[in-house]
Amino acid sequence: MTRDLERTSARCKHSFFFGAGSLALLAYLAVSGAALSQDRRVPDTYTATTTGMTPDGQGLRFVVMDWSDDGARSAVVSVLSVESAETAETGETGETGESGESDESVESGEPVESVESGASEALSELPSVGALWVDGSGAGYSVKYAHRVATDDGGELVTLVTDKAVGSYNFTPWTADSTTATTTVDYSVVELRLDGAGNGIGTMSLAADVKIDEESNIVSLDIAAETPSILADVALEPKPYWAQGG
Repeated sequence: MTRDLERTSARCKHSFFFGAGSLALLAYLAVSGAALSQDRRVPDTYTATTTGMTPDGQGLRFVVMDWSDDGARSAVVSVLSVESAETAETGETGETGESGESDESVESGEPVESVESGASEALSELPSVGALWVDGSGAGYSVKYAHRVATDDGGELVTLVTDKAVGSYNFTPWTADSTTATTTVDYSVVELRLDGAGNGIGTMSLAADVKIDEESNIVSLDIAAETPSILADVALEPKPYWAQGG
């Protein structure tokens, strides 16, 4: 009888310590998991669909790993400012005749589109802060500039700069059905305008000229009343539950 009581007591003690140890382990794992979740880098991901352009209905995904600080923005602005200045000095791309107008302009009766070349190569040397992915394709474009500002309606304006023109990997170049852009660049600037619910529209440098503010280190698009929005269904993807509010 005494031995049975001793065995029962030993089993109870073993169960108690085992149970306490399990609870401690679970608590440790929970704390460690929370810490790891906080350390994990969760990108900000936006999606959109092309409209009023070729290709039409093409899905895009914009993944931002790091938002550019003032120094990173300055590096991009410096590259684009140099290329813009060089373009202004060289003038239009067509050869000019005695009248000062390009031969191409005289023949067609239309102004020659100037091209800011060389920025793509210089941008490719800068650190990447994200990527732009084309749905259904392995093609991706490196994002070198990512900036967002709050808007008056509680939303945000997101501006991205890629080191290559979006669509440059395609056999058929991407074009907008209508545009207010007067220059062609060998990189892309994307603007996404979202409301407080994380939905909105956007456009690209295919449809508007690039603006560079050297003083504030800001890149933007020159949006006019007639500038088309060639990105529809813009949305900010929700983050995992453990990263929300972080």
